[in-house]
Amino acid sequence: TYLGLFLLFFGLTGCSQLIAPIQDSTTAETQSIEAKEVEIAQGTETQQQREASENIPPVVKDLSLLERAISGFSWGDYSDQEEVHYWTDRYRNNIHQFNVVLEQSEPYLFYILQQLEANGLPSELAFLPFVESGYRPDVSSFIGAAGLWQFMPATGKSLGLEQSWWIDERRSVDQSTDAAIEYLQYLYGSFNNDWFLALAAYNTGEGNLRRAIRDNNGEANFWTLNLHSETTSYVPKLLAVVAILSQAQENNLTLPSWPNQPYFEIYEADRQLDIESVADKLNIDKQKLISINAHYPQKITTPNMAARIAIPTGFALQLEAVIDSLPEVSNLSWFHYQVRSGDNLSVIADRMGVRVKDILEANQLSSNLIHPGDDLLIPNPDLAATTQTIQSSVATVRNGDSAWLIARRYGVRLEELLAINSLTSNDYIHPGQTLNLPNATLGESQLTHEVQLGDSLYEIAVFYGVTLNDLRIWNALGNSNLIYPGDRLTIWLTSGS
Repeated sequence: TYLGLFLLFFGLTGCSQLIAPIQDSTTAETQSIEAKEVEIAQGTETQQQREASENIPPVVKDLSLLERAISGFSWGDYSDQEEVHYWTDRYRNNIHQFNVVLEQSEPYLFYILQQLEANGLPSELAFLPFVESGYRPDVSSFIGAAGLWQFMPATGKSLGLEQSWWIDERRSVDQSTDAAIEYLQYLYGSFNNDWFLALAAYNTGEGNLRRAIRDNNGEANFWTLNLHSETTSYVPKLLAVVAILSQAQENNLTLPSWPNQPYFEIYEADRQLDIESVADKLNIDKQKLISINAHYPQKITTPNMAARIAIPTGFALQLEAVIDSLPEVSNLSWFHYQVRSGDNLSVIADRMGVRVKDILEANQLSSNLIHPGDDLLIPNPDLAATTQTIQSSVATVRNGDSAWLIARRYGVRLEELLAINSLTSNDYIHPGQTLNLPNATLGESQLTHEVQLGDSLYEIAVFYGVTLNDLRIWNALGNSNLIYPGDRLTIWLTSGS
């Protein structure tokens, strides 16, 4: 997609309660995560956040939002650094693409900036998501980092961000921002109150940074450290973004005049909500509402739990008035699966295109023990292997997907998947994006084979004169040969088969 191209170019690694309107990449080493968990458990960060919330600065109405951000820059000019100069030129020479990414910050920038100021952090950090995710809360990196701030699963978990089939708080605008601020504060204090070192640790992990400092004869100077190339350019990219914004006119950049006020507010309801139904009822742009609620990857809130959604500022009272008239969430997002002899959760999850954790949570199971005849609730029947057929040699990226997961799902080699799509291990993929599948010969005509008792995948491949690998790919079987009577397999025939 066009967005994907310029992200690649830039290297972008009943009783309802209204919450008051907002007024106001990286895997850390296991040791640092454990230390952070202890610190959180002791309550020190909670107290800091509570104190910060009491000191949220007032909104300044005579400045636009971007003017407010730029007026708070304090890091100075680093244009004489070679890497900063390189990225500044690169952004300047492609100012249109720069502006497209900047435009995507509008729904999130006020909240980010407000929380940074409340916690006494530099305004420059408000543009870290420019480098991390291109201000796309729905984006995932190749290695599994997600959200505006690109938290890895383990780091997000250590910071209290829930992750399941129903919800991924790494993609929540306010919760992920609060977690990022907490983590950045921790890293800043851990590395001599040096923001460049804190950012390097955020990107490469504390352990890697400490080893680089040790190998640098103990000199903790970001500019002299021997770091991975991605980390070496990480801070310069942010400094280049800051430089372009600071001298917008000189760089032929017209800054959007967004009002210096909240874009969204948080609404809580004691029922499950369908995000699209809310958008329809309030006549809100559906895609915008989905975007600021990217933490609900299924576009519906968690069942049997209070809903917590972001809505554009000013719509809370309207939602309060119609909340009881919203339709119940459809159960079409579920599929009933009867456990068969030989099944285990891993096999079922692989065939259905979900995680074992998803099945455990959906069925409130405390262990992986299942028995033939058990009725399991599988999230999203569209992912079921018995109903899913591949009509072309492409795969559509789902919420939470990574290139590795897609390669595993379709039984193709990761290296081939990346190569055929001109991707590298550092590139982003996002929901809705389509990827070409390697080695999937479609042939001239399509037929469907209903599996009979005694059939094997190998025998079916031989009978139709197709390869076993193609047969797996066409039917999303991953590396599995497991099929059952009644399954319907898609087969593509050529003149020679």
